[in-house]
Amino acid sequence: MSAVLNWISDNRSLLIILAAGSVLFMLLRNTASPVAGLEAYQSQVSRGQPTLVHVFSNT
Repeated sequence: MSAVLNWISDNRSLLIILAAGSVLFMLLRNTASPVAGLEAYQSQVSRGQPTLVHVFSNT
């Protein structure tokens, strides 16, 4: 057990950085789109109302 506690105390900075990165990821990530699929997108765009399309590519 003391080996684990020693490792944690030796790597405290790394653990804090990883925890902060995880929290930032959860707070700043993109949410799911309210448009369910291509058919829902096409029906929403063809309504005649102004539509803002934001395209995101993860590659």
